[in-house]
Amino acid sequence: VGRLFEDEDTGLCRLRRAACLLADIGWHEHPDYRAEQVYFRILRLPLMALSHVEKTMIALAVFRRYSGARRGATLRVANALLGQEETDWSRRLGAALRLAETLTGGNSVLLQGTQLRLDAERLTLSLAAGQADLCGDLVRTRFGALAKLFDVTGVIESND
Repeated sequence: VGRLFEDEDTGLCRLRRAACLLADIGWHEHPDYRAEQVYFRILRLPLMALSHVEKTMIALAVFRRYSGARRGATLRVANALLGQEETDWSRRLGAALRLAETLTGGNSVLLQGTQLRLDAERLTLSLAAGQADLCGDLVRTRFGALAKLFDVTGVIESND
């Protein structure tokens, strides 16, 4: 996920790492309510080292990781506190986390040999030899959604 956010400053890097650590906080929730429950749980966490805006950025990223809807009363806090730049960052991070979870099922070992590269025109997902089977329709859909959030074309490469 870090290579998608190479231009971020140390503050955003810190928030991205926190969102990655919290990304599975809602695995046990019912799928119909998971995104919303996670969003509100993170907003209510006693994270003293974060501002309200920072906590909201993390909450929105994890909300999007669980495919929460982009509109509605649930996001009232995010819509009030975050500007377009913060919202875009959170949405991109959430989509990247969603793709990573889909590829691995939560087993980060499966990311070894997998690489994401972003340039001005394209987002490339490179799969190591033997990993082509990980790239089903759902991975392709979520990868395409991530590329769209970066306003680039998505390309999947396999070393098989």
